[in-house]
Amino acid sequence: RGRHRTRGADKAARGVNEYLEFFIDVEGRWNDFPEYTVLVTHFGPDGLRKHLRAIRWLTDSGLIVVDQSVKSDIAEERTIEKILSTLDPRTKEQSILDGFVTVMNARVQSGKTSLKSCRLALTPALALLKLSGERGFVPPTQDVVDSYLRIRPGQRAALSGFIGYLNRTAGLE
Repeated sequence: RGRHRTRGADKAARGVNEYLEFFIDVEGRWNDFPEYTVLVTHFGPDGLRKHLRAIRWLTDSGLIVVDQSVKSDIAEERTIEKILSTLDPRTKEQSILDGFVTVMNARVQSGKTSLKSCRLALTPALALLKLSGERGFVPPTQDVVDSYLRIRPGQRAALSGFIGYLNRTAGLE
């Protein structure tokens, strides 16, 4: 074990309050340590990172096994939720984005794409919808798409799925 894995008794005693809230929360919810998936779903990757020393201790003690793919998926899901919450829910832009999310979620569920790919497709879709809303053209016109790609030329491939979705659902070309 490296120096960062173990601490002296004095340092541990001083730091116990920092992690006490975490352990009380876990005990109050589950009476024992649940699987990592349950912990990361409840606290989120950022919440577990806040209690990193406690998670290291749980891992070193064999009480939990960290599953990096679960951790990554939950982080992606939370990022997607943030993306979806940035538009006013009453706008046409949000309605279009919601439809695209439905299509992307179906692709994730069928195993045709990953959550990361979904997030990577939603990011430029959101940016394009914001730009088209600012310019008063919803759904986006070709001029708005061209304008966006002049600003963000590296997003052409990432935007292609969303453009295909718009062409199919809004009758655009």
